[in-house]
Amino acid sequence: MNEEINILDYFKVIIKHWRLLSILFIAIEIVTLIFSITQARLYEATATILQPEMISDVKSGSGLSSLLAQQLPSGLYGGGTASQAIVTMLKSRRMAELVEQNFNLMAFFKTKTHLDAVSKIREMTSISLPKDNTISIKVSASDPKLAASMANFYATNLDSINEKLKISSVKPIATLLDSAIPPEYPSSPKVKFNLLIAGALALFVGILLSFFLEYFTKLRKNP
Repeated sequence: MNEEINILDYFKVIIKHWRLLSILFIAIEIVTLIFSITQARLYEATATILQPEMISDVKSGSGLSSLLAQQLPSGLYGGGTASQAIVTMLKSRRMAELVEQNFNLMAFFKTKTHLDAVSKIREMTSISLPKDNTISIKVSASDPKLAASMANFYATNLDSINEKLKISSVKPIATLLDSAIPPEYPSSPKVKFNLLIAGALALFVGILLSFFLEYFTKLRKNP
């Protein structure tokens, strides 16, 4: 019985302060909406390449994995399968520099140096190894066509790097499974998601504030 009374009391407090809850909820939602719609829109494009099987000469120490350890900067290559070697190539500064040169991204980003442009390229690119035997290349950019073109360039330019470094005799070094296409909708900002989180937070803070106000009101009446 006491539990039922307590729950009813809680609801009475919330109903009593419904104006506070409403004002707080609306204010936070408006601020979140303005913040979200004023953020730069980013479009994410994804290219997918098939993970190569272990190359026969990798095990002998004279193939792809071994040569990558010698050719690429220390710390980038962790050894292992040919798939990991390809991921290392995709994440390398050499690849980012080629992307920058191909799309003239120094001018696009309005950076002072090529290194600054390369840093931005590496920030907007994500290379991962999902569990479905593929390698995923994701690029986020303000221009959907640029995002797709960059992702595809990563995938198709592997052989160019392979030929220059003479890493492996296998050609092509990887197979493009799904080319990236320009996305129709931005991946961020996520306006609906932001509004949902902001609304939940506003209600939580509002309810908490209502109980604090009720508590201090009782203290004044019954010191």
